[in-house]
Amino acid sequence: MTLDPARDHVLRDAINLAQSIEGDARPDLVVVQELDEGVLSVDTARASVPVVAARPDSVIVAEPGGARVARRANTGTAPEAVATFVSSTRDWLCQTYSRPLPGGRLTQEVSREQFANLLLDVVRERTEAEVAVINRAAVRAPPGLFPVTGGLTPLTVSAAIPFDDTVQVTTIRGSVLRAFVTASRASTFYVRGVTVDGSNVRVNGRALEDTQEYHLATTGFIAGLGANGIAASGVDFDTYGTQSLQDSLLGWLGTARTGNILDAPVDPAENTRWYLRLTVDGTFTSVNIRNLAQDTYNDTQLTRAEATNLKLDAQFFASADHPRFGFQNLLRVEYGLGRNQPIGGADTGFVETRDLISNRANITWRVFRGERRWFQPLPDAEGYIESEFDPPGNGGRDFHHLQLRPTIGARFDLTDRLYFRLGAGLDWEVFEPDSVVKGVVVTRLELNPGRLFSIGDRVVEGRFFADLSFRNPWDDMNMFIRAGAQLSIPLFRPLALTLGYEIFGRAFNDLPFAIAGDATVGLKVTLDRSIQTF
Repeated sequence: MTLDPARDHVLRDAINLAQSIEGDARPDLVVVQELDEGVLSVDTARASVPVVAARPDSVIVAEPGGARVARRANTGTAPEAVATFVSSTRDWLCQTYSRPLPGGRLTQEVSREQFANLLLDVVRERTEAEVAVINRAAVRAPPGLFPVTGGLTPLTVSAAIPFDDTVQVTTIRGSVLRAFVTASRASTFYVRGVTVDGSNVRVNGRALEDTQEYHLATTGFIAGLGANGIAASGVDFDTYGTQSLQDSLLGWLGTARTGNILDAPVDPAENTRWYLRLTVDGTFTSVNIRNLAQDTYNDTQLTRAEATNLKLDAQFFASADHPRFGFQNLLRVEYGLGRNQPIGGADTGFVETRDLISNRANITWRVFRGERRWFQPLPDAEGYIESEFDPPGNGGRDFHHLQLRPTIGARFDLTDRLYFRLGAGLDWEVFEPDSVVKGVVVTRLELNPGRLFSIGDRVVEGRFFADLSFRNPWDDMNMFIRAGAQLSIPLFRPLALTLGYEIFGRAFNDLPFAIAGDATVGLKVTLDRSIQTF
């Protein structure tokens, strides 16, 4: 058993620890590394197993029993048999553990920080985690070890990672991860995969989303820290595999590689990250009245019209984020029914108040690598389809609405979630009699769904879009406006209260402008999943 003094343990604490372990779990020996300077002896009255504490110039041996006092280790010439054993052991260790591993040959000096990053990158690759965390004291720097040159050997790995520990994995909400990496305690950890610049937190180069989930790998030591570690918000961990942290790195270094091994582990930032989201938003209102004495009971509440309204809004959103391209697809199905019966009037029965199916797919080529400025245009292509379950049947038109609108253009990413797009292409109302394909110019401003602010530990989300299109602008100028905004206030996961408003407007030549607006208050169920590819 080895006691790690990284948390300011002293020899007395080691003895207390040895005393507290009972029965079959009691070790044969407790070893304390890096004994504090100035400690020469200690009272061992309560020790139940031997305790050895060492530093480069001396050793303290605390033997159990009675009121005996620990003594400094004897120094002097070792017996010939001991010296021979030590010499042969040293030679064997040098031959066995001092040779560079097949995948450990270095093209540059490696510092302690770079070694820790390599270790975390290997753990991320092995566990397919986006983020990896270890405590800084887990990677040691004994005199003369760093910087490492030539190659990484088993002895280097053992000296740098002297404490065997398990690899633990978990799935963590973005809001919990943000709280951890921005807390003061984060400075005591090596964190790989997350960068913090003020309030700007990024995971593998992508903006951290509080409502998304991220896979994280760490050690058993950190998993057990409770409120002082990642688990401050009640995160649950699972043991990954059977190999220890040290064995994971040794196994990876056992495979020969060319080039700089610091760049060899799979980098999640260079691979696609998918985000899938399904929401179902429902609203229902019902007014029922029974008032046979209307002349007497003429209160406002008893003289209004009976009404029943039902609306469902289902959306499936899929996005892929890659350094070279971005893909977004939104499939939306809206359907509503309404019924009205004024006092003394005829019952309208249930009629459709909303009937729309739409799909928007956009792919963007990121021709500017690295940090992009908002004014740098990114070429894109977009396909938009809009249809319905049934024609309206009210005499306005008798053909089934099916609109196809492919366009190409340029997209400007104003922020990680807000973008502006300008495009041109074709617009075709497929089933309209004597339909012809017409040209179209489109503009769109959109704020993708995401965090607006937080109320305690609850993340309030919002989204906004405004789409302005001009069909055949050089001739009859048919203009369409689609815009909407929604605020989502979480009640408990996955249920949220939603407040929304959408408008649709149209202007054709000199005809009056027509507009329709929908205000909604409803409950939304959200199911989402993030997938980082490796």
